[in-house]
Amino acid sequence: MHRILLIDDDTRLADLLGQYFAQFGFELESATRPGQGLALLEKNGYELVILDIMLPEMDGFEVCKTIR
Repeated sequence: MHRILLIDDDTRLADLLGQYFAQFGFELESATRPGQGLALLEKNGYELVILDIMLPEMDGFEVCKTIR
């Protein structure tokens, strides 16, 4: 199964996207804080990371730079 990581502080959006992607065979994991998301990314393998730009602690651009 293909895995997607969503880093977004909107938990309702994460629930909706999880249901949507499941229809197509994707498993969505979500993190509400950038540090939590980076830890998940380091621990698990994902085919795609979806980032919110306006996050607590650091913005999505900083998270992207850290990932790269």
